[in-house]
Formats: sequence, C-alpha cells, structure tokens
Amino acid sequence: MAKKSKVVWPLDGRYGKDFRTTSPFGWRTHPIRGSRKHHNGEDMVGQRYVRAIAGGTVLKARKSNHPSGGFGYYIVIRHMIDGTYYTSLYAHLKGGSFQVKKGSKVKAGQVIGVMGTSGASTGVHLHLEIWKGRTHGWSSNGKGFADPVKFLKAHVDKDAANESIGIPTPDPELDKYKAPADKPAYTNPIKRGSRGEDVAFIQKYLGIKVDGVFGSQTHEAVLRFMQKHEDIKVKDGVIGPITWRKFPEKLEIVEKSKTHKVKRGEYLSLIANKYDATVAELVELNDIDNPSLISVGQVLKLPSEEIVQEEPPIDPPPAEPKVCECCKQPLDN
Repeated sequence: MAKKSKVVWPLDGRYGKDFRTTSPFGWRTHPIRGSRKHHNGEDMVGQRYVRAIAGGTVLKARKSNHPSGGFGYYIVIRHMIDGTYYTSLYAHLKGGSFQVKKGSKVKAGQVIGVMGTSGASTGVHLHLEIWKGRTHGWSSNGKGFADPVKFLKAHVDKDAANESIGIPTPDPELDKYKAPADKPAYTNPIKRGSRGEDVAFIQKYLGIKVDGVFGSQTHEAVLRFMQKHEDIKVKDGVIGPITWRKFPEKLEIVEKSKTHKVKRGEYLSLIANKYDATVAELVELNDIDNPSLISVGQVLKLPSEEIVQEEPPIDPPPAEPKVCECCKQPLDN
C-alpha cells in the first residue's frame, strides 16, 4: 500500500516571497566553466536553514571529493513518496553545519544543515536535486531528474488539498468583521445570528474568538457576563441597551506574550506550524543558533497576541441605606 506523501519546501517560508530561484532547472551556460550544460537542480537563496523536503533516510552527508570542489559539503536523503522512491540532494552547504549523518532518520521539514558556498560555487545558495530512484543518479540531459520547483509545488499543493478535506470550509464573510477600538453605536438588540463590528467588539472584550458572528460560543460568554450584573434582570443572552451600557466605551489593547515548553519528539518547524508562526520567527525570538538543537523542557517564546487589558468588570453590590437607630427611617446623606 502506498504511503501518504508529505512534502515541504527546503527553505522556510513561501517560495517567491521568502526565498527564490537564482538558477532554474534546465539547460544553461555554466557560471564557472562558461560551457552549455544541463542544470540538474534548482539554485535557491533567501533563507539560511536547509530542511529535508520529506521524511526519509540519509544516504550521504559528506564533502565532495571532486577535483573542482563539486557539490562541496552535501547531503543525500532517500524518501518514499506516494509509494515511489526518490532521493533529494542538498549541495554547497556550510562546512560544519550538518545536523544529520549517514543512516539518520529525518522528518519532513527537519533542519539538516545551513546554506553555504562550499565546492564549485559562486555565492551562498542551496543547490537542490530530486532524482527518481533508490540511490541518487546522474545524467547529462536531465533524464531521471524532477524539476524541483514543479515537483515540490505539485506535492505541497496536493498535500494541502488532502488535508483540507477534513476541515470545514471557512465562511468568507467572517473575515469582514474586525473588532473596533471604540464601541459602536447601539441600534438593535444583539443576539444569536447577529453579525457585525458590534459583535466583534463584544467578542474581543470577552476574550473569545473574534469573527463578528453571534454564535453559541458568544451566546454562552454573554450569559456568563450577564450573571456578573444584578441589575440585568433578564439574563437570556440577548444584549439590549442595559447590557450594552456595561461594555466599555473603548478597548484598551495590550500584547500578551506566549511560550511553549518543548515536548519529546517535537522539532522547531512542527512547533512553528502549531502556532501559525515560522521557524525564522522562533529563531529570532529565542536567539537560537542551531534550530535542530532544541531540547525537551526548553521554554520557547512565541509571537505575542493582542488582548484586552482589563477583565470584564463586575459591578459592586449596591450600598446599604443608612437608617436612624431610633425610628429606623432612612437618613438623608
């Protein structure tokens, strides 16, 4: 039975934005020799850390012995993708940056080394090759090689499409409503089914997901809010003028820092995906020199999130009226 494919880009971020191609797959004039030659891989720049494009086993992790320098420091990994064997080659890596060795098992997205300019190279870049087969081969005309960008894009898009099957389709209307800093004017009762900035304002203040749609989660949060106020007599989850006045006129927003404690089996790109961050963001936030060397129990800083500074207020109980000790009549202040 064919194994499920899981393929990622070899550099962190988005192709075309965070990293790009400097020399594509195909025929070209060799930058050093000046002769017409087929380029069996893709040269990329833009990010420092090099990742495995898929899970697999490291076949080679060494320095090239080619007289001209060849690939310099390079790594070859064997993968099983959709029931077919492929190998990927990562060349011109920085000397001393290997995070794997021959025989190592790697996961998709795991950092394996750092981009460099070792071997026959004119500048810092990653040369990536993808070969169909159990062991990495060679040809003078590109036969046996996959165009890395086309191959990766096709598999990454396919994986994303497969993963989306189990996810409900988001309502594009939800992106329209953002929580304003100032309280909107009250017009009509706000209740289940209501939509708009006033609902988003309520959600932001109550500390729940902000989508501007008054659903079951918002209804329950509003009921809890109503329980804190004795002068709200009808606690039905419908926000009328009395309840609306309990919300502040302005939201004071502050940034809240978050952290993650590393668990066994976790690696940086996995943690980044969990919190909708990038490896580069986590590296910068935590001053990480080597993304592959995070340890179990290590506490990582995460990108901060915006929250309301004050908790929803609870009105104090009404003061007891003063009475005369003799006649027990109310006393004027």
